[in-house]
Amino acid sequence: MESFKWTSRALLIAIAIIGIGAETFGAQRGPTPVRHRSEPESVTTARENLRMRLAEATANPQSPDAQYRLGRAYLDIVDGTYGPLGLADEQKAVNAFKEAVRLKPDFAEAYEGLGEAYSDLDEADTHVNHFREKVEAYKQAIRLKPDYAEAYLSLADVYEDEDNYNEVVELYNQLLHIQPDNYDALINLASAYSHIGRQEDAFNAYKQAILIRPEDPSAEFLFNLIVVMSKRYEEAIEFCKKVIEKHPRSSQAYTNLGRFNAGLNHYGDAVTAYKEAIRIKPDEAYSHYGLGICYLATGDRTGAQEEYRTLLTIEAEKNLRDNLKPYHPTHEIRWSEKLLKEIEK
Repeated sequence: MESFKWTSRALLIAIAIIGIGAETFGAQRGPTPVRHRSEPESVTTARENLRMRLAEATANPQSPDAQYRLGRAYLDIVDGTYGPLGLADEQKAVNAFKEAVRLKPDFAEAYEGLGEAYSDLDEADTHVNHFREKVEAYKQAIRLKPDYAEAYLSLADVYEDEDNYNEVVELYNQLLHIQPDNYDALINLASAYSHIGRQEDAFNAYKQAILIRPEDPSAEFLFNLIVVMSKRYEEAIEFCKKVIEKHPRSSQAYTNLGRFNAGLNHYGDAVTAYKEAIRIKPDEAYSHYGLGICYLATGDRTGAQEEYRTLLTIEAEKNLRDNLKPYHPTHEIRWSEKLLKEIEK
């Protein structure tokens, strides 16, 4: 086949993008730490639940469980996607949880709820900061229930709000000692490591997270960015093989395997990996895009055309199905359109 000579900067830029693909893995800043709050199904459900819990607490004023459920009902009202009802509700949640722990001093869940209520109180009134109260409530929850993951995660959120990343790292490591496969702790630990300049530790934490959930984009973006910026392709390829051994149906793992082989100009191996990703998940956008880049790099103009047309057809069908308005094409789509136009000139 005649070699397809690409002399413009477009191919070079497109090949560079193969190592990052920001939209595929989240915002360009990378994943933000996971926050931990429950949300009610609807405002009607939340209000009805609050009425029931008020009646229950009134009928059983000496029941710590009733007070706890009342506090949770207030938190659902405050945390609902329709917006808070006002400062009085946050304070009522605090009061309910305080009453629950007064009635039952070893009530770990109520202490955790109290920490959440103080957090909501601070969000409602930015002129106050119940830092000490939040920290003590979450620490007491952990003292009473040492494997209480939610309390560790919430306490880490408090320290992160104060930019105290050393404490954040310590808390996540404590939790991971108890629950080694806690995904939220791993990705948030990686983010905390990055903030204090411990990039190698961040890289390893992202790897651990990906081994648990290879299809979740939360850890993927910065892992791929670190690989590309540091050119650690060989190491990343071996890691992808490890992920595939554990998760043989992971299209994302095969996509990454193709990405990193392409970074070493191992286009044959990259093509094989991308094709396997597409076999597992036919609408895997980045694999179609990356496969097209590999074909371009090896002079297969027809193969590249086919992949870009396939990708644009998949995208059109998806938009028609989901009725996306407004439509914001990803890097893969924008570059596929540009490259296809150049090929067909």
